[in-house]
Amino acid sequence: MKKKNQRGSRASCQGRNQPRCADDSVSVITLMTTNGQAPFITVFMYLNEVSDPQTKADLAAIIEEMLHQRIKGVKNEKGVYITPAFPKLIYVLEDDNITEDSKYWNLTVLAAQCSAKRMVPDYISEKVMKELKDGDVYTCMGCRSFLTVDRCSQTAGNVAHAENFDPNKRKYYGRFNQGCCHLKSR
Repeated sequence: MKKKNQRGSRASCQGRNQPRCADDSVSVITLMTTNGQAPFITVFMYLNEVSDPQTKADLAAIIEEMLHQRIKGVKNEKGVYITPAFPKLIYVLEDDNITEDSKYWNLTVLAAQCSAKRMVPDYISEKVMKELKDGDVYTCMGCRSFLTVDRCSQTAGNVAHAENFDPNKRKYYGRFNQGCCHLKSR
């Protein structure tokens, strides 16, 4: 069995994605909601979400850079590297990254190294999720809650008048993913 380069495409990734990923990480960490919390943001690392080979390679490079940056951590006010709570990272195990001879195995190794140091990412099995969610694979929300399978798009149609609506695809993004709501009476 031939060994893959553990560093993957990092050299090419550094030139294009490293500054952008770093900017995004810092932006998320420094954002605050109106009540002073960090925003609950999830980064879904799913290679099979795209079908074009070049887009998949670009996505792999971005995933790789995000994992490297999470392993490094971010500096707190005392200059010590810590693990940020957000964005939450979700890594999908799939045919392209699950075995040592698969094309993106280096990303799974990197995700495992990241888990060993920073306790993230969380993992989703593409195979199991497809069995449980009627053939769909999608991310959970930041609180680890999953939406139910979308059964309205196919029956109710394009109620939002979205330009990218596809009647043959279920909707999981932009579906008012409110997992929990607290009401306070006065």
